[in-house]
Amino acid sequence: MPARAAGPAPSAAPAPAETAAAGRTGAAARAAGSRRAPRGWRAVGRFARRHAVFLGVAAAALAARALVLAAYPPALMYLGDSAAYLDQAWNGLWPADWRPSGYPMFLRLVDGHEHLTRLVAVQHLLTFAVGVGAYAAALRVLGRPWAAALVAVPPLLAPFVLSLGQFVLAETLFSVLVTTGLLLVARVATGGAGPGAAARPGRDRRRARTGRWAKASPYLLLAIAGVLLGASLTVRTVGYGPLAVATVGVIVIALRAPARVGRAGGGAVAVAIPSQAGPPAGGPGDPAGAGADAAGGSGAGAVAKAAG
Repeated sequence: MPARAAGPAPSAAPAPAETAAAGRTGAAARAAGSRRAPRGWRAVGRFARRHAVFLGVAAAALAARALVLAAYPPALMYLGDSAAYLDQAWNGLWPADWRPSGYPMFLRLVDGHEHLTRLVAVQHLLTFAVGVGAYAAALRVLGRPWAAALVAVPPLLAPFVLSLGQFVLAETLFSVLVTTGLLLVARVATGGAGPGAAARPGRDRRRARTGRWAKASPYLLLAIAGVLLGASLTVRTVGYGPLAVATVGVIVIALRAPARVGRAGGGAVAVAIPSQAGPPAGGPGDPAGAGADAAGGSGAGAVAKAAG
């Protein structure tokens, strides 16, 4: 009788030990994934609880800016100044009158002279970013989130800030440049001082990994501050006042002992916030910006007191 062809050999059943090992591996992977997700959510929860006051202020600030945008579309004009800035952006950046050309350059950069809604939206976002920076700087110096949130209230919710952000005027851009520059100087002045800069696990290891960058960063921050304060001169000629204040602050940082530098930095934060929240500096008949000059003078006095 002919032999029947042999079929495929049946597959061997997995050993019980292998099955148990695979089950343990899958269970461990699922457990690790379930642990990672709650840790992430716990971190978000801790962040929200720690910064709850500021998050509430920031939400109110965003809502207020949205209401202003909706209430006064597309933008507000101020007598002859707004039209003059738009004319500079359209026709010539360097006219024969006394207005600097920094703000018309900004209009061209964001295409604001063609899209006024985009312009005022950018201005509102810039003032909001300044408020966030003020909160971060104050938190580093004060170490208490609720107190730092109070420091951030003026640039986020001051009526002058909200109204000027809706105008085609140079004041918003000028105050953003000046305040950001002074906040950067304050950041270098505080250094590692202050309750907000207390030691945390892993901070020393991170500093060791980025030692060269940590040494260069103060110089980089001061260079950026100098660029911003210098750019403010092209927006408002009264920018010489804040630039002088920052120069004095840098001299204080270089000469004073580290224990005194923290207090100088706290003074710089206090000076930066009123410059953002102050009223408009001068009108159409005030080319030199007497109001802003007075505000800059008071800021210089405050920094001098803090340094002393």
